[in-house]
Amino acid sequence: MLGKPALNRLRATTSTYFLNVKFSIAHGIEEIIGDQVLARECYQATLAFGENHIWVINEPEPIPELSETPQEVEIVLGDSTRVLKIGSALPTLDKEKMVSFLRANQDVFSWKHEDVPEIDRKIIHHRLNVNPECKLVQQKRRIFAPERNKAVIEEVEKLLETGFIREVFYLDWLENVVMVKKSNSKWRMCVDFTDLNKAYPNGAMENGECIEVNPDKVKAIIELKSPKTVKEVQSLTRKVAALNRFVSRETDKCIPFFKVLKKAFQWTGECEEALAKLKKYLMKPPLLSPFVIGEELYIYLAVSNTVVSLALIREEENVQKLVYYTSQAFQGAEANCRRMEKIDFALVVASKKLRPYFQAHSIVVMTD
Repeated sequence: MLGKPALNRLRATTSTYFLNVKFSIAHGIEEIIGDQVLARECYQATLAFGENHIWVINEPEPIPELSETPQEVEIVLGDSTRVLKIGSALPTLDKEKMVSFLRANQDVFSWKHEDVPEIDRKIIHHRLNVNPECKLVQQKRRIFAPERNKAVIEEVEKLLETGFIREVFYLDWLENVVMVKKSNSKWRMCVDFTDLNKAYPNGAMENGECIEVNPDKVKAIIELKSPKTVKEVQSLTRKVAALNRFVSRETDKCIPFFKVLKKAFQWTGECEEALAKLKKYLMKPPLLSPFVIGEELYIYLAVSNTVVSLALIREEENVQKLVYYTSQAFQGAEANCRRMEKIDFALVVASKKLRPYFQAHSIVVMTD
């Protein structure tokens, strides 16, 4: 974990939204990309085993100060508003070639919204595969401060003028925009897709009678060779996480992989066995059953020393059908609780992770 002193010495810029860190090196810019899902899973797995690990990071070598000042070059001759910056320390011949190349390809640059061409829908048309059974959401109208309200009006007018958006009319207020201040003190207008993401199915295909796992995602794991680097293990855990809805006790199955990520890379026999069992399980993945709003559902809770696992079930003609799998590792003192307390905690986890189901159905709790 890097503290503020280290970030200042590295002259690093962090982005919590994009989960990355950028910093200067001798020959350009380096980037560290984070993975929130993977980091949380590793953290939970570490706590579940009750082990403490300390990683020592050597102090980085001082980064030399850049001695050159970038030089502004007019890409469109006579237009001082359309400029790019190039290194002033470039040799004269290289600088002339660079400027000539940029001016010859000035049509690829967009200086304002109007410069971005519209894409014909015959070429590409994007539609959202939203679950029609999800409840419609209406946000409470938010009043912006005068400065933000002015920025919203200006941005909307620009988007309307360029044809990026069109005006529609509804009797009720639907959703608010989100205003984020940029480093140059200007405002960026964003859209909050939190509710939309909840209504968007993740990696599944519905054929009317049941919901099948995406075969391409299953094939990617089954054909995967044994990882040889930490990055390949991280890629494996991300692939499994995308299928967690279909994988029973998914966290339990991935614990050997999390162990590899906590220390120097070593693909052990335990990891190989866990990968083989996972592939065998995915050879015949379960089918999920579409639910009917208002029907009674059953939730099965199972706890181990490290993980709580949940299975949501519906009953049709005296046959129980799977609706959803999910699991979570115990954190800290949670693993030290008595069994009954763990089951109570499992129900709390279920109510949070499966909140839409708890709100729309009567739930019957079953335990092992």
